[in-house]
Amino acid sequence: MTTHKHLADVEIDSEALAIHLSKYLHDDFDLEAFEEAMGKVYGAYAIVAYNMEANKIYFMRNKERPLCLFEDQFNFCHIVTGK
Repeated sequence: MTTHKHLADVEIDSEALAIHLSKYLHDDFDLEAFEEAMGKVYGAYAIVAYNMEANKIYFMRNKERPLCLFEDQFNFCHIVTGK
């Protein structure tokens, strides 16, 4: 991300993104509010977030970063990101 201080006043961009998204990834997930929140994120990202309380996994990416999820022959799930 080019700048992250508008998301949260912390030094590390990943932490700012986690703080920002934690406001939206919960049991009563609101897609419209989430999409609006993601509109405030600038730069490349591929994110996998797990909400322990809701027991849900969220996968997010933009066009600048690949994100692939697949299951192998042993029923293990793999997540691959990067170029």
